[in-house]
Amino acid sequence: MHRSAVSAALGAQNAALAETAAVELSLTAGVAQLYYSMQASYQILDLLQQTRDVVDYAIQAHQSKVAHGLEAKVPYHGARAQMLAVDKQIAAVKGKSKKRASRCAR
Repeated sequence: MHRSAVSAALGAQNAALAETAAVELSLTAGVAQLYYSMQASYQILDLLQQTRDVVDYAIQAHQSKVAHGLEAKVPYHGARAQMLAVDKQIAAVKGKSKKRASRCAR
């Protein structure tokens, strides 16, 4: 009777250790995924900001050409539309990053 109680206690203890290890592994994997996701978001934001800078330069160039009568307003408005599209992408990536951060804080 005593041996079976000891065996049962050891089995329960081993099960608890295995469950703890599984939870630790799950948390570690979750943190790694979150880290990778955040790093990817930062890289995307950096590229989008570079794109925005290029489009801003194009807008200024088109605006100057329009002001000097060298170009119609169509390219200028096209560049403005590109800027709005890039700004929308930046906002979307920032929104996703905030959602991830708020989920992590819980």
